[in-house]
Amino acid sequence: MSRFLIVLVCFFLISYSLSFSQIRLDDWKAHTSLVYTQDIDSDDEGKIWVATSGGIYSVMPDGTGLRIYRNIGEMLDLDISAIKYNKVSGELFTGSKNGYIDILDKDGNWTHITDIFNQKFSNPRINDIVFYGDKAFIAGGFGLAVFDVKKRVFDETVRRFAGFNSNLPANKIFIDNSEIWVATTSGIAKANIGSILANPASWTGYPANPGLFEQSINDVVIHRGVVYAMSDKFITRLENETLVEHLRTQDIFTSILSTPETGFVFTTIFGVLDSLGNPINIPHPDFVYSVSTVRHNNGVGLVIRYQSNGIGLFINGEFKNFIPNSPLSNISLDMGVDSKGNLWTATDVDPNGRGISVFDGINWRNINLKNYPEIKTNNYHKITIADDDRVAAGSYGNGLLLIKMEDEKFEFKSFNRENSKLVGLSNALDYIVCGKPRFDRDNNVWVPVLGNESSGASLVAIDKNDVSYGFNNSRNPNQRYFNSLAIDLNGTKWIGGSVVSGLGVLYVNERGNLGATSNIASGFLTQNEFSNMPDNTHPFIEVDKNGFVWIGTPRGLAVIANPSTVLQSNPNITVRNLNRIIGEQNINYILVDAQNNKWLATNNGVWVVNSDGSDTVGIINTSNSMLPTNEVLSLAYNKSTGQIYFGTKLGVYEAKSLSVEPAKSYDLKCYPQPFKPNKDYEMVIEGLEEYSDIRIVTMAGALVKQMFINSNKALWDGKDSNGNVVVPGVYLVLATSNTNKNSAVQKIAVTE
Repeated sequence: MSRFLIVLVCFFLISYSLSFSQIRLDDWKAHTSLVYTQDIDSDDEGKIWVATSGGIYSVMPDGTGLRIYRNIGEMLDLDISAIKYNKVSGELFTGSKNGYIDILDKDGNWTHITDIFNQKFSNPRINDIVFYGDKAFIAGGFGLAVFDVKKRVFDETVRRFAGFNSNLPANKIFIDNSEIWVATTSGIAKANIGSILANPASWTGYPANPGLFEQSINDVVIHRGVVYAMSDKFITRLENETLVEHLRTQDIFTSILSTPETGFVFTTIFGVLDSLGNPINIPHPDFVYSVSTVRHNNGVGLVIRYQSNGIGLFINGEFKNFIPNSPLSNISLDMGVDSKGNLWTATDVDPNGRGISVFDGINWRNINLKNYPEIKTNNYHKITIADDDRVAAGSYGNGLLLIKMEDEKFEFKSFNRENSKLVGLSNALDYIVCGKPRFDRDNNVWVPVLGNESSGASLVAIDKNDVSYGFNNSRNPNQRYFNSLAIDLNGTKWIGGSVVSGLGVLYVNERGNLGATSNIASGFLTQNEFSNMPDNTHPFIEVDKNGFVWIGTPRGLAVIANPSTVLQSNPNITVRNLNRIIGEQNINYILVDAQNNKWLATNNGVWVVNSDGSDTVGIINTSNSMLPTNEVLSLAYNKSTGQIYFGTKLGVYEAKSLSVEPAKSYDLKCYPQPFKPNKDYEMVIEGLEEYSDIRIVTMAGALVKQMFINSNKALWDGKDSNGNVVVPGVYLVLATSNTNKNSAVQKIAVTE
């Protein structure tokens, strides 16, 4: 462990490239959901700017010219709660839920303002931004802040409005001539915009009457000289220095708008209404959250912000629903890559489950109830891909779903209590919670069942003819607390204890006979019986290339190096505890790469353990990568390209690693050619067979550098074994596979 810490101290980041010994990650990309809109505005060109929970995007009113901005090389944050265009400076301001302000100028350059975030407010969310002269007035959970647009500094912060309590959140701002109005959680307040706003005496407060309507005011506007304030259920107006009821709803008011072109309109979650509460006939495919205006071809249109369905464009009497191509959710609890390189993600359970998303490297396709009602639920949280590219998805409550994709079309097959051995809870037999599915070498699908205290199979197998077989908990058939699953090289199924109430690890081997009722190898591993087992709950179990069984728990990692012993009459299972290497990490996921390294997704980043578990190779976290959070929920890997996918609650992040499946036969390529070490820094050696011994030698045969690589690719930095840059000249790259003794040679030129 100390050796790794030394490496960590000496590590530095160049252009977001991560290097720890053999671990290197480049070309980071963010894949976040853009369907949850949180604010909208438009610029002088009529371009619409949209803030979402996964970044921002801009689009023209006709739906063309989409441009997406995320947090890699652009913004500091993704969850953008406010977006406003400054017509004076031509700059775009974004504010996030975490208190970051990012400014995009006309030349495409970003400026990051972190003052609000650095203040560590209990509620740093930025709710609104309004410009007046060279000032930006910023409303948020912290109150009101005044920002000098030119000097890029904050002038003052308002913590108290008139006689209201201190530290009230400010929700919305409206500026009318020389007066600023602020909607707060206790009412509305106004002040002369030139006064000392930090002084509570500069403000006049108009509290909402809690006996008549809600106290929290979410929006405020002035229409034809009358001040209107909106709460969830009421539109109120200011009369004789008092807020009185103007309109009420059984639904929820979400925004109010007053412009010369549109007049006074407002929205509820079910649509757009005029000043009298009559609906304006605009189609809406989802809950409505706000409405704004946009100029287009010398006309004015409406832009509608939906909860989870992009935006609605109502231009010249025509309506268009615009949804940028992205995953439906930022959460990915499980992922997998098929043979064509498609990434499959399972989102979550209720209420955040959004179905399944598929990414082909360019476009996302979303499988949810809206698009495919036959899938029955959106609560898919586990997913696995077979060698024949069939996809098995475990749901929380609706059983197992098998998916086959051909010619860009999906075929679905559901398994539940009616057509399989899957059984739900004792008081809800049809409510079937499936854990991590797995395919065996015959492509039968196996799935653990979380049934708590109830009778039924703890493990179900379904063969290619859709015939199912059930296997009970051998220790107590009525205890079905299982969620994770792995199948080792001998066909033994290792079923992990659920995080709900783990009992230990159950193992089952039917010895190739799915219908077996006897001669089944089955047993239990608990913490009491195996003291090296860190815990009786096991979020993830994986089998590596050597056949070892790796068990991830909330309190660290264990490995079984002799799993075949369970097939003997008197098994002698050895459990090895690896907490000396990684500590008591909460392990959410385990990935095995082409080099047999184990990537461990934890709540403290991704730990990479070497092949035999003797040492850590590196840690990937927010301090040395583009991950937005250290809580990594899932991992996926494209062995043909080396792409690593990191599933978080803030989106899927992708990076390219050197761990590529070795070539079946040598096709040696070395680039760039000629190689200039002081300029190119690294030469790529590609097309390697497994367990390659790479030797760089002079034309006279003198050894310059030797490397051992179990990947398709290797890097050479142009230095010899003593760390000195080699002299210009012609060299040979000799590669020999230690597995099959094949060899290859490539000539390279090194120049200054």
